[in-house]
Amino acid sequence: MPNGSTTNRWPARWPAWKNSPTRRNWANGLRKQSEVSIAALWSLVKELVQWVIQRADAARWTYADRAEVFFDDTQIEVFGPSFEGARINYENNLALSWQTLWFGPLTV
Repeated sequence: MPNGSTTNRWPARWPAWKNSPTRRNWANGLRKQSEVSIAALWSLVKELVQWVIQRADAARWTYADRAEVFFDDTQIEVFGPSFEGARINYENNLALSWQTLWFGPLTV
């Protein structure tokens, strides 16, 4: 367990937001990142993945003793002129589409 913790509580040194950040806050924060802060973020992501994996029921995310990994092409149908990047999908509906890679219980 990270830091010797045996509980499922979110480690106190990991970031938490009292309120959801706005798009402007995210954008401003991302513009201010350095190589050091980006490396620290990736370190935190790796630690979070390990934290989740250690607590997740292996029977729910493994097959033949291996982590399940799969690729998913997700679409959500949208309506209106304000959805930038929406395209007509294979069912002839306006939709936003994105690809995700899943590793066990996580979206990578």
